[in-house]
Amino acid sequence: MVAGVAISANGSSFPILTRNVSMTGLSAISDYAFHVGQKLSIRLPGIDAAPGRVVWFKARRFGFAFDDPIDVLAIAVSSTKGGTVEHHRMVHNPADSRRPGLRTR
Repeated sequence: MVAGVAISANGSSFPILTRNVSMTGLSAISDYAFHVGQKLSIRLPGIDAAPGRVVWFKARRFGFAFDDPIDVLAIAVSSTKGGTVEHHRMVHNPADSRRPGLRTR
């Protein structure tokens, strides 16, 4: 999880804890009650404040859509203290997923 700051149109700022970040949006947790359609700028490590709007809100969790795509890799690199990000590729091996009793054709 990456810590960030949500900045409202009136200049107030609220700490957030992101749960999921993509190029087009994020989901996060905050003690502040945002409302759907609210315009904010989100500041995350490695990128400038990114404007957008709240698209859903439930309890302390909310979804946010960026106005323009962001550089997710810059956030990942900034979030790691060593400055490196490793990418892992999972390879599916059908032999590992055979179920007992299932016949092959």
